[in-house]
Amino acid sequence: MAKKKQNKQRRERTYDVVNLCACIALFITAFLFLTRWIISLFDFAALNSIVSILDLVAQIALLVAIAFPAYRHVRGCTNNRRAWKTCYWIALVVYILVVFLGFGFGITGFKF
Repeated sequence: MAKKKQNKQRRERTYDVVNLCACIALFITAFLFLTRWIISLFDFAALNSIVSILDLVAQIALLVAIAFPAYRHVRGCTNNRRAWKTCYWIALVVYILVVFLGFGFGITGFKF
């Protein structure tokens, strides 16, 4: 019985972290949308590096917010569980590569 209670507490802490990361990603992304609009409107090129750093933080928070619930969902799938897990890990690796290496975002200077 104690094991069930401990497992529930661990799950609640995970949900708290996921919810916090989702809020952080939402707030930073909303702020970045407004900031990018102001930067493009008034041509403040000096703020681009700050916006890039905030974009990276938002992408990492979004990763945490979606990775745990997605894995729980994949783990609970009854049909083709191995295929879903493989797709999950491939998508997660691609997301991490895109965020940290900056493909498509211009953070590290790579533009594909």
